[in-house]
Amino acid sequence: MNLLVVESPAKAKTINKYLGNDFEVIATVGHFRDLAKKDGVKVTEDYSDVELNWETTTAGMKMLDSIEKKAEGYEKIYLATDPDREGEAITWHLVKSLEKKIDKNKFERITFNEITKNAVINSFKESRKVDDNLVSAYLARRSLDYLAGYSLSPVLWRKMPGSRSAGRVQSVAVRLIYEKEIEIEQFEPEKFYKINVHGEINGAKLDTSITSLDGQKVDKLFFKNESLAEKAKNYLNNNKFFIRKIDEKTISRKPKAPFNTSTLQQTANSQLNFSASQTMTIAQGLYMGIDINKETIALITYMRTDSITLSKDSIDTIRKNISEQYGDKYLPDKPIEYKSRKKNAQEAHEAIRPTDISIKPESIKDYLSEEQFKLYDLIWKRTLASQMTSAETNQNTLQIDCEEKNITLKATLGKLIFDGYKKVYNLQEDDEEQIISLLENIKENDKYIVSEVETLESYTSPPSRYTDASLVKKLEELEIGRPSTYASIIQTIVNRGYVLKSGKSFILNDRGRVVNVFLCNYFKKFLEYKFTADLENQLDDVAADKAEWKNIVLNFWKDFEFFINEVMGKPNREVIDVINEELSPVIFKKIGGDIDIKCSSWANTENCEGNLGVKVGKMGGFIGCSNYPECKFTISIGAFVKEVNPKNREGDEIITFPRTLGIDADSKKEIAVHLGPYGYYLQLGKETDEDKPKRVTLPKSYDQNTIGMNIASQLIKLPITLGNFPNSEDPVIANIGAYGPYVKYQDIFASLGRKYDVLEIDLDQAVELITIKKNKPTNKVREIGVLKRRKQRANLYKGKSGKFYFKIGIMNYKIPPEYDGENLTIEDVEKILKANR
Repeated sequence: MNLLVVESPAKAKTINKYLGNDFEVIATVGHFRDLAKKDGVKVTEDYSDVELNWETTTAGMKMLDSIEKKAEGYEKIYLATDPDREGEAITWHLVKSLEKKIDKNKFERITFNEITKNAVINSFKESRKVDDNLVSAYLARRSLDYLAGYSLSPVLWRKMPGSRSAGRVQSVAVRLIYEKEIEIEQFEPEKFYKINVHGEINGAKLDTSITSLDGQKVDKLFFKNESLAEKAKNYLNNNKFFIRKIDEKTISRKPKAPFNTSTLQQTANSQLNFSASQTMTIAQGLYMGIDINKETIALITYMRTDSITLSKDSIDTIRKNISEQYGDKYLPDKPIEYKSRKKNAQEAHEAIRPTDISIKPESIKDYLSEEQFKLYDLIWKRTLASQMTSAETNQNTLQIDCEEKNITLKATLGKLIFDGYKKVYNLQEDDEEQIISLLENIKENDKYIVSEVETLESYTSPPSRYTDASLVKKLEELEIGRPSTYASIIQTIVNRGYVLKSGKSFILNDRGRVVNVFLCNYFKKFLEYKFTADLENQLDDVAADKAEWKNIVLNFWKDFEFFINEVMGKPNREVIDVINEELSPVIFKKIGGDIDIKCSSWANTENCEGNLGVKVGKMGGFIGCSNYPECKFTISIGAFVKEVNPKNREGDEIITFPRTLGIDADSKKEIAVHLGPYGYYLQLGKETDEDKPKRVTLPKSYDQNTIGMNIASQLIKLPITLGNFPNSEDPVIANIGAYGPYVKYQDIFASLGRKYDVLEIDLDQAVELITIKKNKPTNKVREIGVLKRRKQRANLYKGKSGKFYFKIGIMNYKIPPEYDGENLTIEDVEKILKANR
């Protein structure tokens, strides 16, 4: 009998089928041993050595005990954790934990990039011992992160009340987002005029753009004033135009390489709107295996890789598939080889690809969730397309002149003459230029007749905020972190409350802004992009046996500890002054460049002679007056920058909040738009009223600056009853919650999304949404009962892990271990709710 150890039960279940009765397969459930919370990394006073102290989880101790008791019966113990540094580390921990009681020669390390029978069976032929170099790289990274986090966090808590913990690489990611936010806030829009020229050639419509005016080259910002735009418009309306030249060429566009971790995260974000962590979670499920026709099938190869190469066997299978499905014209003469440009790419690993290219996405759609299908479909198409022929486009560039030769026009036309890889993977890539369909039978000297000239006043746009896709791309460009860490870096800075997610974009909140300024001033060296990248490269050197891991840790800590001790000795007042000095030129800068910190200049405090400045409280940074408590003006930094001092164009009205809309006809109370910590909301009445003011979240479909009294008076009356559900006496209700507008029937909540407006949806439409939600597959086990006081239904659910929980409305509740989850009663629910109050 042999033992095989993997990380997850799902992986163990799949592999167990392949190995038969000669093997027992167990799971560690990920990392079972980690650095101790206290003194996990100890460096000697003379910085000559470093000692690591580990703690084993309770579940880990049970797993190790089980292996130890059965060890005599095992001929070999095969360690098949993931094929990366983290997987190698888990293997090392297993050996280190058991080597005193089990013969080291029993342990063998095996790896495979896909959980298929062939891959698993073949991996035994290449079994080896633990790779000490990969383990050393892991030990170095873990030690650095521990020393940075556990020593820096107490400094933050002492100097920056309300701050969360800080991390070595995460803090650098926050700096990136901070610098982008400063770019946006300091950006001053530049006015220009955009001219759209509409016309036709031989009766066919064709839009063109101006390329030169009076011999001067025209770019996007050329028309800076109205008189120049009018001059061009006059030329266009009073000239006769003809095609002077047609430049013809065939453009060949090669397919993209198969996905690695970073390109998968970027493409899934831009095309599917998945976050980096969401992409990795879905990919993990596809890698582990999906139940299809009562069989667990792993659909993709390992998803943490920086390689873009494919194995020879997989290329042969892909090429055969292309030939059979699409014909030889879509098959290149020889396989396409992709090589990473990154110097540290691990080409020994494969790109992310389907384990079996013959499993088409559509054929297994019924077995996948919507998200799983979308991601598998993306991976399948990208992989197949990567070995297909190039797409070819016939492109014509028309140069259009006039008789006066004072203005020239251009149009680019194109026609796809062979789709090639686009037959399968036809996404609009960022680097592809949009071209107009090719017009037939056009030739030089044909007349171009201008039919309409549009002159539009425009303003330049500020830089775009980072999204998951662009942040991953930037981290990769700067060599900060590695593909396997991008998702966790992003998730961590969001979880710590330094960054908010608005749609796809990351926005730095006040806590993140203040903490970043603090770190950049007092720990500048360690937040430099080059320093972080160099450290990553040193870790790669350790993995390649070119550096000793302890030296890297000791060199880092010698410098870092000095900064820690120095900052701890600085008065808090000095720290606040430094933050003010850094942020004031950005926050209090007026149109024209003057910096004004007088409270009376910004707030409705005419008699106040105090100055505004950045303060630090439990919720992070905010702006307050130096005359406190006489002047109690306070506002969040974000609200001040966005609403009080948005650096609008001169002449624009500056809108501040709360913004009063009018008096409600029914209640005779004021309705106003307010800006709170979680966004905009409507409020009926004032804080000073006897009754607590009613508040309703302002849906994103309404603009806080332009919403009027008519709409606001309807929204403030929510929730509203649309009528009774068919064949029921229970009502259907429309309302707005924390996650936006929804309709509700009994305990079923259905989001309106973008399809319906909460004020316009009717009963039939609401019933349709609720029915769809009602019939959607669920993990609901049963109804528990109705709460006595709240009159709400409690329902029992079973999670993916097998644990039970209950739900009331849209809120999920954990069931404490002392309760029998499967047989939970309504009385038990009442007790749990009471204990949670």
